[in-house]
Amino acid sequence: MNRQLIWNGFSEFMFFIMPMVNVSRVKESFRNFFQFNRWSGTSEQGQESDLLDKIRCALCEESPIVIPYTDEHQNCKHNYCYYCLQQKLMENGSYVCPKDKAKITHIKRS
Repeated sequence: MNRQLIWNGFSEFMFFIMPMVNVSRVKESFRNFFQFNRWSGTSEQGQESDLLDKIRCALCEESPIVIPYTDEHQNCKHNYCYYCLQQKLMENGSYVCPKDKAKITHIKRS
C-alpha cells in the first residue's frame, strides 16, 4: 500500500512538472555539450582545444562552466564563470583577458 501511494504521488508530480520542461532545449544542450566524441579518437587537436575553451573558465580553469558569461561587445571570445569575471570587474571596473588582451567592461550570458 505504501509503494502504491508513493508511486501515485510521484506520477502526479511528474505529470505536473513535465509540461513545464522544454525537452527539446534540454536535448539540444546535451548535444552541444557532448558534440565532441571522446571515445572515437578521430578528432584533431585543434577541435579538442576549441571545445575545451568553450567549456572551461579562462580565469580559474574550472571545467565545465555551468552558466558561461562572455564579453558583451564580443571583443574577447573566451567564456568565464560569472563569479570570476564579476569579481574582476568589481575590483577595477574593467578586466583585460590574459589570452587575447581584450578589454572587458560589460558582461552577458553566452
